[in-house]
Amino acid sequence: MTTDTHEETIRLTADVVLLAAGHVLLIQRRWDPFEGFWAFPGGHVDAGEDEGDAAARELEEETGIIVPVADLTQMRSYGAPGRDPRGRYVTVPFTATLPEIVTPTAGDDAATARWWPLADLPPQLAFDHAKILADIANTQPANDPSGWDQADFRCGRCGARHTVRTESDYLKAVGVHRDAHAMWDRLDPIERDGFLSMLRTFLSVPDLATELLAVADRQQHQVGDDSR
Repeated sequence: MTTDTHEETIRLTADVVLLAAGHVLLIQRRWDPFEGFWAFPGGHVDAGEDEGDAAARELEEETGIIVPVADLTQMRSYGAPGRDPRGRYVTVPFTATLPEIVTPTAGDDAATARWWPLADLPPQLAFDHAKILADIANTQPANDPSGWDQADFRCGRCGARHTVRTESDYLKAVGVHRDAHAMWDRLDPIERDGFLSMLRTFLSVPDLATELLAVADRQQHQVGDDSR
């Protein structure tokens, strides 16, 4: 903990880490500091302005791309001393993922704006934006335009967990697990004991389960043919 008691002016900025199809939107800074370097769209939070409103405003002013504030997700703030050569600046980054790449139009403090592949970024980003991007990339996959990250579905009844990566996987996991509970509830205690033994056998030998299904299917067709 520092014991320096001198007054320090702290300024607040907001940045937008906009992702789409494995790319991140960057602007080339028109002015110092870091003139000519690539950075996130962003800038100062005006007096009386909310950070999210500032982020959306700066994004539109510098790239022409409009993202509603409701679609921006706030990340943790970054304010380490020395991150900005002008003095003590604290930035609040926001992130969003678009379903597809939208062509930007550079404006305001941006000399140009373009999408960069996450696997082929400029050699050096302005400020600490490389660290911010790395932190966000670890929490939100940039190649997933749906916005889904790996998540766990946990059953409140039996505690089972299922890892899912897409909305369809989630709905499938919920549906199959719900049906399993419904089937289990229809079994009486004796049937449950026998069912568990049979199920463990089938799961230990997947080929056996497949062949048993085929045998059952052939038997049903044979019964149908005999009844004609």
